[in-house]
Amino acid sequence: MISLDLKKTLLLGRVLTRSGDQAWDFAVPLAILKIVPGQLQYAALYYFIIRLSNVMFLPTLTKRIDQMNRFSAAKSGILIQLFGVLIGFGALGLLSNESFNSVNWFSYQSGLLILLILGGIFGSLGSAFMDIAIANDLVPSSLNPEELTQFNG
Repeated sequence: MISLDLKKTLLLGRVLTRSGDQAWDFAVPLAILKIVPGQLQYAALYYFIIRLSNVMFLPTLTKRIDQMNRFSAAKSGILIQLFGVLIGFGALGLLSNESFNSVNWFSYQSGLLILLILGGIFGSLGSAFMDIAIANDLVPSSLNPEELTQFNG
C-alpha cells in the first residue's frame, strides 16, 4: 500500500501538469490571434498540426515508453515538454516584439510560426509521453483500484 503523502503528491503533480498542459493549449492559439488579429487560420493551423503530430508520432512514442523504466520515461517526457515550451515561448516572444515585426514582417512571421508549431509539437508530445508513462501506467500500478478515480482526467 502506498503512503498518504505519496498519494497527495501524485495527485498534486497530476493536477498541476494537466492544468499547465491545458492552459498552454488554450493560451497559444489566443496569443496567435492577439499577435495577428483577424487571422484565425494561423491559430487553427497551429492547433491542427499539433493534433496531427500526436496521431502520427504517438504510436512510436508508446513503443518507446514500453521499453523504458517508468521514471526514465517520466524524465524524458519532462525534457521533451520543456524543450517544446522553451521553443514556443521564444517564438511567441519574438512574434509579439513590435520592433522585430516592423522589418520584412511576413517572412519572419512565417518562420516564427513554424518554430512555434515545432515547439507546440514537442510540448504536446512531451505531455502525452507524461500522460502515458505516469497517469496510465505508474499511478495505476501504485494505487488500489478504488483510489484510481482521484487521478482520472
